[in-house]
Amino acid sequence: MCLGKDLAYIQMKSIAASVMERFVIVVHDRDTCSEHLLSLTLRMKGGLPVSVRRRRFVANDRIKES
Repeated sequence: MCLGKDLAYIQMKSIAASVMERFVIVVHDRDTCSEHLLSLTLRMKGGLPVSVRRRRFVANDRIKES
C-alpha cells in the first residue's frame, strides 16, 4: 500500500498534459514493436526514439473572458 500513489498519478498526468500542450512529439518507427526489459518498472530496450519540437502558439488562440 502506497499512500502517495494517487497523488503521484495525478501529478504525472498533469505533467504529461503540460508537455503535450507545449510540444509536438513524433514517435519514430511506429510500426515496429521494441523489446521490453523486465525490472521494477517496465522499460523498452533502447528507449523510445522520438522527435520533439516546440508548438507555435498564435497570440489570440485562447478565448479571453470578459
